[in-house]
Amino acid sequence: MTAPAWLWIAATVWAAFAQTIRNAAQRHLSAELGTLGATLVRFLYGLPYALLWLVLVHQYFSLPFPSFNARFFAWVLFGALSQTAATALLLRVMQARNFALGVAYSKTEILQVAVFGLAFLGDPLGWATVAAVLFGTAGVVLIAPPKGSAFSKRTALLGLACGAGFALSAVGYRGAALALPDSSFLMAAAYTLVWAQFLSTLALGGWLLARERAVLGRVFGAWKLSQLAGFMGAAASAGWFTAFALQTAAHVRTLGLLELVFSYLVSLRFFREKLSRLELLGMALLAVGVVLVTLPQADPRPKKPAAATAPGTPAQQARERHDRATLMMRDGQLDAALAEVDKAIVLQPTQPELHALRGTLWYLKLDEHNALRAFEAAIKHGSGDATAYNSAAWILSTSKDNSLRDGKRALELARKACEMTAWQEPSFIDTLAAAHAETGAFDAALREQQRALDFPQFSFRNGAGARKRLELYKAGLPYRGAPMQE
Repeated sequence: MTAPAWLWIAATVWAAFAQTIRNAAQRHLSAELGTLGATLVRFLYGLPYALLWLVLVHQYFSLPFPSFNARFFAWVLFGALSQTAATALLLRVMQARNFALGVAYSKTEILQVAVFGLAFLGDPLGWATVAAVLFGTAGVVLIAPPKGSAFSKRTALLGLACGAGFALSAVGYRGAALALPDSSFLMAAAYTLVWAQFLSTLALGGWLLARERAVLGRVFGAWKLSQLAGFMGAAASAGWFTAFALQTAAHVRTLGLLELVFSYLVSLRFFREKLSRLELLGMALLAVGVVLVTLPQADPRPKKPAAATAPGTPAQQARERHDRATLMMRDGQLDAALAEVDKAIVLQPTQPELHALRGTLWYLKLDEHNALRAFEAAIKHGSGDATAYNSAAWILSTSKDNSLRDGKRALELARKACEMTAWQEPSFIDTLAAAHAETGAFDAALREQQRALDFPQFSFRNGAGARKRLELYKAGLPYRGAPMQE
């Protein structure tokens, strides 16, 4: 499915707002439930809302559930455990110091991501990144001035550890999303959210069951008061995951700084806490640092891919290149992504997933010849991805290039794509209609086009184009020269 260009902005603003409300609700619960109990509330009572969102995405948008794989599970487990630890640390900071300052400390996540990138991925630190680190460090020092007080130093360390946990969780969830390359952005986000909530609940709930059963009992007893924290926690995560699926982390994290503004307003209005001028200056410097480190110019990519000399089997290196190519594609760096995929295919020439990604990249570059060749290669090597069949069928049915069209082959591939998705993917049925029209079977084309339009979500999102095709088929004309998704 295609998202409007502004959707990531709305999702990020919503996520920042919802996260502020969730933090405030959790803080109120901390006095009664303790740090770990209030942390569990976010995941335990957010899980039903996350499941509801997943079902709505599946039903309303007619999106199939992703196929579970071990790689996805490993990444989402890593992200969930890191996020659980980070949330607990955030609540400790808020209890020890101040609500708005606690949120500001957690924002050192952005700075730490840059450091982790240098340490583990070899990403260079440009001048803007160095400046961001300096501004951010100065901001943290002003927020918790080192006056020899063990209290200030301990709070600062807790805040930095909190930021590290959120940074590591971002790495985990990013990896989980990459492990679902065939899912739409909305389904990948909703699916990851459910697993993250479930694993976090299981991990923290299991710990409390073994060590502090009394706290667990209080958590269950406070179920009415916990609904707000649970709902807003799930809502915030849904917003973040959706935004990351649509836009680069740099843009999302920059806009996400609105949470600092929201948290300060909450701190002032509900907790009646005030920041000193020095602390406000510290927050401002920290915000400048975060903005600098998230500017696209401040995150230069290495001239040579980090995995070019990385150890590992050819299959592992090919997977790393595939993942980097996927990120580059989302950033609009099509040529760089193609270069990565080409190198990956040299390592794993019979891996259908690589050929399918190459086909998508060529199609985005408006090169239907190379796109079709790549999709056919994916099919030849045993692709289990229905999208590869559908993409090839669309080109074979609708290309303006007479030499590329082949109605009989298009019909075969389009029907296969529909069968692979149990005839529940209306965009594939739309392709089947185009294939029938290419063969001259306009009655069948009309039947299948109407079948696709009978899906309410497809009719809402793609109805204008689909109805135009319907009119063409009524007139005995095939469809020519439009993208696979409108």
